[in-house]
Amino acid sequence: IAVSTAGRRHLVDERGHDPDDVVVVPNGISLPPVPSTAERRAARERLDLPWDSDVLVCCSVLRPPKGIQRAVEAVARLEGTQLVVIGDGPHRDELERLADRHGVTDRVHFVGHRTDVMELLPAADVFVHPTLKDVLPTVIIEAMASRLPVVASDTGGVPELVVDGVTGTLVPPDRVDALVDAIAPYLDEPERAAAHGAAGRARAESTFTLDVQAERLLQIYDVAIASRGAL
Repeated sequence: IAVSTAGRRHLVDERGHDPDDVVVVPNGISLPPVPSTAERRAARERLDLPWDSDVLVCCSVLRPPKGIQRAVEAVARLEGTQLVVIGDGPHRDELERLADRHGVTDRVHFVGHRTDVMELLPAADVFVHPTLKDVLPTVIIEAMASRLPVVASDTGGVPELVVDGVTGTLVPPDRVDALVDAIAPYLDEPERAAAHGAAGRARAESTFTLDVQAERLLQIYDVAIASRGAL
């Protein structure tokens, strides 16, 4: 069982599995309630962020293939915008030095590993996932469930989550200019951000819940059991 079509291709093309033996069941999440305005405000207070600022959030293990360096560089071009980086890892020191080189240490907030991610996501105006490769980043589903428009790299299983122009915007990996050009309209046009956020929530509800995942798994088991019985 692969979590995305991209993962299935890897198992078939690189691991040599029989295509007939590999099926796709995307990850599911337990849907949180739709964040209220009060919860958004509380999330910003928890992160010590101004209520009236534009806020981007990334959430990832901090290692180079996750592309967080491109988010830091993008914020340097988006005047006044705040970036919250949730997560920790071996790339953190270099990312902090990068923020310092770009003069944005006061606008890039490294908050480390957190167990309250779902409570922090409502602080964002836009969720950014500039990964260089990813099989199926579940955090994007969590961001969609939080009614956030998603700007993410068009790579791996990401396009199986983000519907370009509907729930967010897909950009070429490793392109800071494309990242900036995709983020800016959401900050300038709140109605567009709200529409894509609502569409993302609807997609999370219909396609990426634990109930949907469990139903797909049961169908696979039923087929497998029936096939074994037929032997």
